Amino acid sequence: VRNIVEVVKYHQEEKGRKLREDDMQELLEWSCDPRRLEGRWMRYLDIEEKDGVFTLKDTGSPGKMNRKIRSLGDACSTVLLGDSDLSGMLYSGKPSSSMIKYVCVDGGETGETGPCKA
Repeated sequence: VRNIVEVVKYHQEEKGRKLREDDMQELLEWSCDPRRLEGRWMRYLDIEEKDGVFTLKDTGSPGKMNRKIRSLGDACSTVLLGDSDLSGMLYSGKPSSSMIKYVCVDGGETGETGPCKA
């Protein structure tokens, strides 16, 4: 979620764009695509598994596009895309902590919760 907030700031401040709510949904989509600049953040992560528990580790440098990275993009899409409340929160400028709570604690539009970190 924090990465997506940074993507929105980049498009507003660096590119000088006035974003509409529809633009927020598009930025969510781009943020879940590791091939795009907006989704590049996923290439800095590695998925590690220990005793059946998966965690994400920041590698500090971008990795090659591989199956793990594509899986992260799929998971991102599953959680974030199509959630009109989340794109509305981005549009209205809600703090990232509110969006993290919405996705991770409240379960977003699906209502499904689970352990997650920003």
